[in-house]
Amino acid sequence: MAKAQRPAAPQLALKDGLPHEEKGEREEAVDESCPKWCAPRASSDESCPKWCAPRASTYQSPLQKKFRSTDTVGFVESELKKILSVQREARLWKVGNPEGRELLTQPDITLEEAGMVDGQHLLLEEMDEMGNWPPPD
Repeated sequence: MAKAQRPAAPQLALKDGLPHEEKGEREEAVDESCPKWCAPRASSDESCPKWCAPRASTYQSPLQKKFRSTDTVGFVESELKKILSVQREARLWKVGNPEGRELLTQPDITLEEAGMVDGQHLLLEEMDEMGNWPPPD
């Protein structure tokens, strides 16, 4: 799965304090305007697929957050809102599947039950100041 990186930007990590580069991980540049929150999967840990949440924002560095397939949609949305300092209402979309993007409306189901598979992304969409959702792409 491709991960976004902004070259020349400082690397930041969330949980263990180690930047990506110090962990020996390489990143591929993709859409520079859309950083992704990624959790790389350890090859020995099949219960921890890699999920990414693209977000157009002012952040200059990709940050990591690891989610398990047993985490609920509500938990993931809540964690991403904390990490991204989202104060307004937000909603979580599953993207990267052939059907296009799918709104995840059931907060109590797991990512696995929501049909998330390795290689898919999550999109956290924030309501604007006027109380409107962004127009569909």
